[in-house]
Amino acid sequence: MPILLPVQPTLCMWVFGRYVALSGGNAYCFIARKPERILVKIQESRKRFGVAEKTPSGKAYPLSGLVKCSLCGHTLLFQEREYRNDGFFLKRCWYTDKLGVKCQNRSIFFEPLMSEINSRILGYIEHYEINVSAVAEDKRLELETVLKFKQRAVETKTAALEKIYSLFEREVYDESEFVSRRDIAKSELKSLKDEMAIIQLSLNNLNNEASPEKLNLLKIFSEVIQAEGLTNEELNALYGSIIKAIYYTRDTDDNVTLEIEYK
Repeated sequence: MPILLPVQPTLCMWVFGRYVALSGGNAYCFIARKPERILVKIQESRKRFGVAEKTPSGKAYPLSGLVKCSLCGHTLLFQEREYRNDGFFLKRCWYTDKLGVKCQNRSIFFEPLMSEINSRILGYIEHYEINVSAVAEDKRLELETVLKFKQRAVETKTAALEKIYSLFEREVYDESEFVSRRDIAKSELKSLKDEMAIIQLSLNNLNNEASPEKLNLLKIFSEVIQAEGLTNEELNALYGSIIKAIYYTRDTDDNVTLEIEYK
């Protein structure tokens, strides 16, 4: 079977077995039987982050397996509207405890739920991009510089400690002076290593909070999600590539609360 390949890879995206043209550009494609290179950005993101599970019925919806009840923690299910062929809704929570008390979390139509979630995802991506901006990079460079300085100090103090042992062996220091100098040097060395550990932890946290690699995957998501003709399964895999869980509640007064946990 002929396979569609993009002339300009940034304008087409290989999504689960077929190419999808991205919006905002002319996505010219040609026919080839033996592709040398295939753009698999989304497949790579799926391998990295995993894909959300389908509903127990086996039918996938865009948010299948992702929406959790904020009240009891169980996964909520979607269902097609009986009076419409083109819509579906998030069902009320199905859970009933051992005493027969049913969870009070209520249902909601898919469209307003999806609109709010997409809005929050866009805000999250914009906020994340700021964290990976020059400000975050300056902070990272500052921590790395301090860490290198502390490392040199540790090396200097380690050499000084070794010299203390050497001078004691040559009987330059008596035992009392040796013990005093040794304990001071060991204490200073321990303090330096503790400071290095704290700086390294801060650096790791900064990298986790503002990873350029994760930002790249978020940008891929924001591009591909705009493509026309994506199936529910493809949408489900896309949302599942960046979202771990969406915690949802709709109380008896119709107040809706959402909390998105990202990967």
